[in-house]
Amino acid sequence: MSNTIVLLLSDHRLPNLKFFQFLTNTKKINPDSNTNYILIGTDKTYKLKYHEHVAMALKITEDKYVHWLVSPESYEKTSLSLKGYLSQIKRSTNFFLNITTGTKMMALAAKDTFEKYVVNTPSHSLETYYIPINSENIHQIYPSLIEQEFKASLSLKEYTTSYGFKINENRSPRHLSLAEANEYWKLIKDNNYSSSNIASPFPKAGDLWEHIVFHKIASNLNLSESAIALNIDIKPIHSRIKGTEDKHELDIIFIKNDRLYIIECKDLSHQEQNASKFPSKKVRDYIYKSNSINQNLGLYAKSFIVILCPFKPNKDQQKSLDKFSKISNIKIIIAQDFEGKKFTDLIR
Repeated sequence: MSNTIVLLLSDHRLPNLKFFQFLTNTKKINPDSNTNYILIGTDKTYKLKYHEHVAMALKITEDKYVHWLVSPESYEKTSLSLKGYLSQIKRSTNFFLNITTGTKMMALAAKDTFEKYVVNTPSHSLETYYIPINSENIHQIYPSLIEQEFKASLSLKEYTTSYGFKINENRSPRHLSLAEANEYWKLIKDNNYSSSNIASPFPKAGDLWEHIVFHKIASNLNLSESAIALNIDIKPIHSRIKGTEDKHELDIIFIKNDRLYIIECKDLSHQEQNASKFPSKKVRDYIYKSNSINQNLGLYAKSFIVILCPFKPNKDQQKSLDKFSKISNIKIIIAQDFEGKKFTDLIR
């Protein structure tokens, strides 16, 4: 019998990536041998090429999957469509169905239709699963109820590809080691949280701060190389789709516990040499810009701006920044916050 993985397509991509990883890690399927895929989508997901993005993220070749279109909000229409598609399957198959994604009607119709199909066609078998969002458990709900603990380990490339983006890391010829980054961080702290008058190994202002923040994140969160990147270009895989033409440069991007984080680093040491207070107006401008980028990307990311400046915001400035941060869903972290606080607390 062959194995067939059945995935419902929607705006949420991670459950399908996690489901695939679960099946391969538990050796329920071997993706390199006699495994096929059914990607169930809608007119919307077809137009936006969700099926191609998921296939690319999972490294599925075109000859290994079929794409079925159903009605997103009609249980009856979806059931009828699925019955028609299933009637065309001739050889015996073990189905592995993930109903976490798709609309509620799609999920219910898929669950019921596949169950009825295998009951009436004994040459086929079915296992149906559900993965709660932000959970490390996976639930088998057919043919029996089984709850299992499973912690997926997704890479940045898998995440961004599944959302229809490709990333290229612009590696600097000079890349700091962790030990070097820690030494420069000590110099900056001793210099009143300023990089002024500190000889940087980089020609471009701000690069030193980006490398320090990169190493702080990677070491504090114990991230693998595949989970974090520095100085990247991110752009749509299908740039001709309306509304997805923009390419963006990001300072740091990483994935942790199935969440994507975007970090923008700002070194204001040199710009604020003659200043006497925290430049809150300039920081608000950064928030507006970052918010615009996040909306264009649509990656469901948590965003932060990490600022190096010798001045801390006063009470009124902090209140104003907190307000802007809440509205835009972008958090401000200042260099002084690194002392005495865990990075996991800073990115909550």
